Amino acid sequence: IHGVFEKHVKDITLQPRPSSVAYDWAVRVGAEPQEATMFSKLEGETMWDYLGALLIRSNVLRFQPLIANDVEEYIKKYIFPFQSGLSEVSYDAIQIRRGADVLADPEAARLITFNWDYWEKRGYYNQETLTKSRKYIPLPHYLRHYNSLHCRTKVHQVYIATDDPVGVKREIAQFPKSDEGTILNDCQVFKFTVSEVNNNLGTGGCADRYDNAIVSIADFVVLRNADTFVGEFHSDWGKLIRTFRLMLKAGQRLGLGGVDQGPVLLKDTKVAWGRLHPGPPGW
Repeated sequence: IHGVFEKHVKDITLQPRPSSVAYDWAVRVGAEPQEATMFSKLEGETMWDYLGALLIRSNVLRFQPLIANDVEEYIKKYIFPFQSGLSEVSYDAIQIRRGADVLADPEAARLITFNWDYWEKRGYYNQETLTKSRKYIPLPHYLRHYNSLHCRTKVHQVYIATDDPVGVKREIAQFPKSDEGTILNDCQVFKFTVSEVNNNLGTGGCADRYDNAIVSIADFVVLRNADTFVGEFHSDWGKLIRTFRLMLKAGQRLGLGGVDQGPVLLKDTKVAWGRLHPGPPGW
């Protein structure tokens, strides 16, 4: 009995009493007692990430079977037509938003000015008069994390979900090309797949609206499952994608000194611009 107490009970009794509210919240979304105790001791961004990982693991947020099936069929037919499913594909994904709501963001306005050299080289910007600037953040800004990677012979498969497919395709066309794809930094080769614009979103009959929803959800699924996701957290879609990329670290334990550092894993995610953390799940 003494051995059991020393090994299992003593540490628990010596730990500070957990917050009952936080503990209960964690239990409601499927946390084990040890996990709920850990959650009750967390603060700030780590706390929200831990809650998000619990929500995803609990499978509370999921699509109805009919919708999930239609989304899977759409992805197989239109996004990755030569693969049997997302599990068979190694790819990265980028979310590029250029709507009016993005342009109104002060951070976006700052970055547009920051990229003046990109626009000037293409004849769209004059630093002295500040004229002819394109009112969006350019594609190379989203691709900049590839600059630090070593050259590779394997082609980068990259899916781009955007509300401006014409503009993004125009930018891609400006990069040099090879037989294998688009070349970046003289050695990185990309094969880009760009989402098609959905002009009838929110209009039409019930069938049209359903089809539009399937297209949008397919983008979301592809973005959340990517090996690397590049985006921003100023939209609800971007925040939700990040939440779905969270997972709990296996084997985390509470010691006498408190919670181990880094109890949550975030699948490789790059912030293109703006805030580095989206805040609480659902906000």
